[in-house]
Amino acid sequence: MEADGPSSATHAGNAASESGSASPSGAVETAPSIIGGTLQRRTDAGLAAEAVLDKLNRGVVIFDGEARVVFANDSALRILRETTTLAITDGRLCFAGAAAQAKLEAFLTRCRERIDGCTVQASVVMRVEPGDAHAPLRMLLSPLAVPFDAAAGRHDPQHVLMIYEPHAGRLVPKRILLELYGLSDAEADLVVHLFEGESLEAASNRLHISLNTAKTHLQHVFRKCDVHSQGELLQLLSLGPRTL
Repeated sequence: MEADGPSSATHAGNAASESGSASPSGAVETAPSIIGGTLQRRTDAGLAAEAVLDKLNRGVVIFDGEARVVFANDSALRILRETTTLAITDGRLCFAGAAAQAKLEAFLTRCRERIDGCTVQASVVMRVEPGDAHAPLRMLLSPLAVPFDAAAGRHDPQHVLMIYEPHAGRLVPKRILLELYGLSDAEADLVVHLFEGESLEAASNRLHISLNTAKTHLQHVFRKCDVHSQGELLQLLSLGPRTL
């Protein structure tokens, strides 16, 4: 999990700033990033890419050939806090379950063989049972196409773990409905409940409105979103955006 407190992060960040002040003129600007207790440097482009990954409603963990984590987005860090299924221990990605850990290690072994030119590595899908009252997590392990480092004279493999939560895709911020589709407050409230899987009748009961009023709101939503059915509406919303 996250072991660094604000004081250690601040100290490391100050040290990085002092060491970075002596960089030669014209060098690519970098900024410090603390992942798993390790201070790393990020280019401005890298920071922008990380900001994009933080917008995703799924966990993203990027790690090297030894399972050392180099990046984890906000969703992944939240999952790490909320479940004991997986963790970052001593800077390395690891699973609590023996079967899941064995799959990770076998994946890394096959990736090393691929680097040596022996095999072509495919992605690995996993269904991990948290065992702590959480729903099962679906995960995808995939190798990343990382270019050869000519300066270092080696190829540093990196991989990604994508974590899909069962209900992460069933939330849509009300603000998006208001600003993107021009819905009223009442219409947006209804759509939020429908997108979470409730029936029109259940949503109307939750909102303390009559079923006829809910049907009227829904017809207005169809017109504003340019759809003709509740199924089309839910499909439109599922395509996003669902994060701000």
